[in-house]
Amino acid sequence: MARSGSLRRFVVPLLLGASLFGACSDSKSPSATSSPAPGDTSSGDQTGDGVLDACTLLTPDEINAQFQYQVGEGVASSPGGPICNWSTVDFHQEFSGVQLTVSALDQEYFDFVKDNVANRIDVTGHGDAAFWEAPQNPYVLDVAAGGVHFILYVVAGGDQFTPEATQQLIINLADNVIARL
Repeated sequence: MARSGSLRRFVVPLLLGASLFGACSDSKSPSATSSPAPGDTSSGDQTGDGVLDACTLLTPDEINAQFQYQVGEGVASSPGGPICNWSTVDFHQEFSGVQLTVSALDQEYFDFVKDNVANRIDVTGHGDAAFWEAPQNPYVLDVAAGGVHFILYVVAGGDQFTPEATQQLIINLADNVIARL
């Protein structure tokens, strides 16, 4: 059972790294998906197969406001896909960006992950249920809200990003996502 957490801790950073690397390429490629206009509070777009477009659930301005580092437009793992990455415009050792993964809520799977995370910290008051898979750098927050399961993955470290302060910044981003569901 503990192996599931280990696998996720390996796969998520691998996906983020690959996506961040890909974000350095031509931003006009077909896989680049723009985020909604600043201030757009419309609900997340769905693709024809009912998958939420992760890049419509956060804006660069919302991420910039929390972390004080400029990020580019969200880049989807596939057009309209369930994984979106917002990378910093310039390299910063303290903050590399945000990854959002979104899927339909499978309550059994959500509970399985929640029950098998070794150092889980439950978060109340945000969505229907939420917990930290990793409450320190790299941060991984799972949230169930409105029939959706989403995961925010953030790499932030250094003196200005204490665990408690960074957790609150990520929770603020989660609240932005919830507002669009």
